[in-house]
Amino acid sequence: MLTIAAGALAGAGLPLHPNFTVMSGVLCGALVFVMRSREPSRIRRLLYFAVSLVGGYALTPELRSHLAWLPEWAAAFISAAGVVTAAVVLLDWSENSAPALLTQLVQRFIGGNRS
Repeated sequence: MLTIAAGALAGAGLPLHPNFTVMSGVLCGALVFVMRSREPSRIRRLLYFAVSLVGGYALTPELRSHLAWLPEWAAAFISAAGVVTAAVVLLDWSENSAPALLTQLVQRFIGGNRS
């Protein structure tokens, strides 16, 4: 069973020996975001938490490469909170704006209402 879990982690691009400083920063960033979220759905909050963990862990090295003076833990915290905040903003925008834009594109391409 442990071999399967290790293989899944390696296949997902996660190291078998994680950086616990980064993991603790990502975990704290994800927890702060979830605790401050006004989202009433527990499932959505759980999904936001998961996105924050994975995205924060993945983006921390990139953030550190641009801001080398920033401590690793702080970079992980900012990455975790930032990635889910950006995802929420993008999802909110797509729910509100994308349908109207897609309707306009469809009308333009198939010759719907022409003004």
